[in-house]
Amino acid sequence: MRTRRKKTTGQRKKPIAIVILFIALILMAGTGLRAYINRILDTDTFYEGITIDGLSMGGLTKQSAEKLLREKNQARLDNLKVGLLHQSDFWTLGYKDMGVSIDISEKTKEAYGIARTGHPLKRFLMVQRLRREGRSFHTKLTYSVDSLQAEVERVAAAIDRDTVDATVTFNPDGEKKFNISPEEEGLSLDTSMVISQIREVLDGKTTTDTIILSPNRLTPKV
Repeated sequence: MRTRRKKTTGQRKKPIAIVILFIALILMAGTGLRAYINRILDTDTFYEGITIDGLSMGGLTKQSAEKLLREKNQARLDNLKVGLLHQSDFWTLGYKDMGVSIDISEKTKEAYGIARTGHPLKRFLMVQRLRREGRSFHTKLTYSVDSLQAEVERVAAAIDRDTVDATVTFNPDGEKKFNISPEEEGLSLDTSMVISQIREVLDGKTTTDTIILSPNRLTPKV
């Protein structure tokens, strides 16, 4: 009669050791993957694939990105001028006069915030999508209506004039008994209309950069 051999303690431990080794390998792989994901996500620079105004932001800090964008857009501001013409008088309004600025800080903050919140795996997948497909941002030009109002009122002060009524002066002892001074028309610039025209230039609704001023003519009472 055949007798069964009892398994030794060493033989019983082999399958257990293999399972433990397998679990350890899985844990090590998971730890390595987490470390890789964290290394990709935990950076103070823009993720690859993000552009602002056509410039690649990948690898730049927010400070470096803002500096680069300000250098790129400074020429755009310097060349932004609106001329106001009345007869032989000409006024030039620069970007500072009109309170013009570009939302560089706001746009940089918005672009930098992509894939910065949420579950790490979701963020990691978003970063990979950015690398493949990219994402573009564009700055916008803004201006101050109050600054426009102040500048246009300054120009209006140089154009506006009151009406002068005609007068008749009686001089009984003079050779000419009556002296007549003719009336004079007045001028009044419609500042609201001029501001609207300037805003059309700044908003890109017109290609002209010189506005011909046509003040209203005021008729004297006499």
